[in-house]
Parts: sequence; C-alpha cells; structure tokens
Amino acid sequence: MASPTQPKSAFAALPPRQFAQAAALTGAFLLLSVAMQSAHIALNPALTGFVILLVALAFRLIPLHAVEGGARLIIAQSALFLVPAVVAVARQSHVLKADWAPLLAILVGGTVVSSAATAFAVEVVARRLVQES
Repeated sequence: MASPTQPKSAFAALPPRQFAQAAALTGAFLLLSVAMQSAHIALNPALTGFVILLVALAFRLIPLHAVEGGARLIIAQSALFLVPAVVAVARQSHVLKADWAPLLAILVGGTVVSSAATAFAVEVVARRLVQES
C-alpha cells in the first residue's frame, strides 16, 4: 500500500476497459494505415479513421460507450505525440530559419482548419445527442 505522501500512478485508477479501448483504437489506426498504404491510397489514415469513426458513431454502428473511455485516455496522453515533432524541429532549425514565412503560414492555416473541423464535428455530434435525449 502506498503511503499518504507517496503519489499514486495516474494509470492505477483507470479501468482496464479504457486500456482495451485505447488499444483497439490504436490497432484500428495501424490496420487502416497498412491497408491504405497497400492499396496506394494517398489519404491521411488518421483523418480517414476519424471520419469513419464519426460516421459510425453518428449512424450508431458503434455505440459511444465502446470508444469513449479509450478516446479519453488517448487524448489525455496527447502531449506525448509532440515530443517527436519537437526533436525534429530542433534538428532542422536551419530549415526554419531559411523558410520561416511559408512554414508559419502552413502552421497557422493548418491550425485554423483543424480547429474549425473539430468544432464542426463536436457541434454536429452534440446537437445529435441533444436531439436524441
């Protein structure tokens, strides 16, 4: 038993179902990535997977409770996905210095489009959930 002054692990309080759901979502992404690469489909597998999952949730092909816990776990750990990007940027700083203006435009534009798409998806799902309640 942990002493009162010793912090508990953040993962210790999570039910195994969340880990299973997160593993299933990750496995689905990896499977989709391999399938799209094998079929020579030039789409982003992550974006494609998000769209497929959104459609499946909207048409109730997959119940929300089947992915909700795993999605929350993945989102809670999303800061870890930035580590490889930061290392790459640090190693390629000479590229940033030479071409900072187009890179800044891509960064800002991508952030705006991504935020708008996320807001739209959340709004659509939230309205559908309110209508069904």
